[in-house]
Amino acid sequence: MKIGSTIPCIVRVCVTAGVVCGLSAVPRAGASDGAVIRLYDRDLPLVVRAAAGADPADEASLQRAYDHARLLENRVDVTRADTIGCRILRDGLRRIAQAAVGVADGFDRRDPGQVRTSRSALAAGRRRVAVVVRDCRVPSRRGAPLPPAVVLTEPVPHAVAAGSVRVVLPPGADAGEVRIDGQVVGALAVHGGGGTARLPDGAGRHSVSVGLSRGGRAVATATSDDVWIMPAGWRVPAGTQRSDGHLDAALRRAAGALDGVGAAWVRDVGSGRTGGWNAEARFPAASTVKLAVMIEAARRAGRAPDRSPFAADVRAIGARSSNLAANRLLPLVGGTASVQRRLTAMGAARSTFPAAYRVATARLPDPVAPPIVSRRVTTAADLGRVLTVLYDSSLGDAGARRRSGLTSRQARFVLGALLASERRGDNAGVLGGMSADRLAAQKNGWIRSVRHTAAIVDTPRGPVVVVALTWSPVMTAARARRFGSRVLAVVDVM
Repeated sequence: MKIGSTIPCIVRVCVTAGVVCGLSAVPRAGASDGAVIRLYDRDLPLVVRAAAGADPADEASLQRAYDHARLLENRVDVTRADTIGCRILRDGLRRIAQAAVGVADGFDRRDPGQVRTSRSALAAGRRRVAVVVRDCRVPSRRGAPLPPAVVLTEPVPHAVAAGSVRVVLPPGADAGEVRIDGQVVGALAVHGGGGTARLPDGAGRHSVSVGLSRGGRAVATATSDDVWIMPAGWRVPAGTQRSDGHLDAALRRAAGALDGVGAAWVRDVGSGRTGGWNAEARFPAASTVKLAVMIEAARRAGRAPDRSPFAADVRAIGARSSNLAANRLLPLVGGTASVQRRLTAMGAARSTFPAAYRVATARLPDPVAPPIVSRRVTTAADLGRVLTVLYDSSLGDAGARRRSGLTSRQARFVLGALLASERRGDNAGVLGGMSADRLAAQKNGWIRSVRHTAAIVDTPRGPVVVVALTWSPVMTAARARRFGSRVLAVVDVM
């Protein structure tokens, strides 16, 4: 992604446009259907006006549209609808917020098709809620009260599963069965007011649900979508790092085919075997150091990062390296100083995070500069160390957790966001030849002169951390991927 100097209005726009940038901007759960009506009356007009005013020539307007939409989405997520009519309105407001995010994000990505589709969805959503709002405003039209929701406490959506299923049982439930993508895979062990089960190993993104019953009669279902069920090898703690000269030599040969400057760093997580080439050289970081924004946001998100006000932005950075999401999170997590401290604590001492990101610049040219003079820099080894600490944190390793500041659940949420990276266009990354179904928790970065990928890639031996950095005055995707494919080939035979 394009990088640039700090734009003061990006950080201030949340306040000047009436959007508070602190956690206090997100209310506690609404106590009644009236909270849903207030979102319609108070927040929806701000979102609609900001989306209508989004202008790719005005970075502040794009950030304002994005921030208003995310704030509405956050407020919807923590507002309870007590009756059916108000739940329909609440769900419609969520879809409008997501469409407004799509408008701003489409401009940032310079994707006219996404802008058109999102604007169409926004207009359709407004028409729908204008009809259903009366069913929430008028008590006699609201419908029956909704029963309390049953929520899986493990696994959680958008995150790597820990290998178990846990659910709090509703009153009277005495049995349950676990389903993956609708198929029964086991029974729930019921004890006290809860139920547990072992989650089978897998490889990919799934829907996990628990069907609960009382006396053989179904009473409720709890579901978590977008759960990453990983192979058993992803639960093996990282071994002690040990340098491997053969790997160093293989990566040096891979770099010899690159027309430009390259760097690579790989580490077999289980065995600790590590190799590198030019791995401590500083490169323009582009978006790779957004890893630290994701981690710092998850760290501050509390016990349930998947349900926090930060969740959608963390996922947006993981999915498509969103500049708008990174800029929205930056003041909420303590600014660049906090992100810099997190990089350093996780072993990225040679990496820098000096400023917010420019928006609507993903495909514009940048000034040509050698890697050593770029203000936002990183190294292959730094990125590899960050990913290794993140992986170990997801397993609950005490030393890794001290460095990352993350709980196991928070780390698994960040890994889930990286596993959901959209492998298309520039965000396909540089590890050429990787099949679409191969698991890879990856963060990519690109500007005109660089293309990078830092990833945890699945192999038959278990996960391997792979980092490939490239630089030249004009680095094309094809050239970078030829180098990345040679690095990946080294990984597959190491």
